[in-house]
Amino acid sequence: MDWAGLPVNLDLAFSPEQRDKVYAQHLKRRRGAQLRRLSKDLPQSCVCDVAAARSPESALP
Repeated sequence: MDWAGLPVNLDLAFSPEQRDKVYAQHLKRRRGAQLRRLSKDLPQSCVCDVAAARSPESALP
């Protein structure tokens, strides 16, 4: 996918909502070589890994 002429790779892991559990670390491991190459060639690369609450109720203080 291209966004404003820039290559964009977007992998999403919503494990609680999927039958087969796929976590962010699985996706990062799968794309390891590509991530290393991007971090070397494109210093603007960004990898985000955020743990989210399973339900809106559990996110409340």
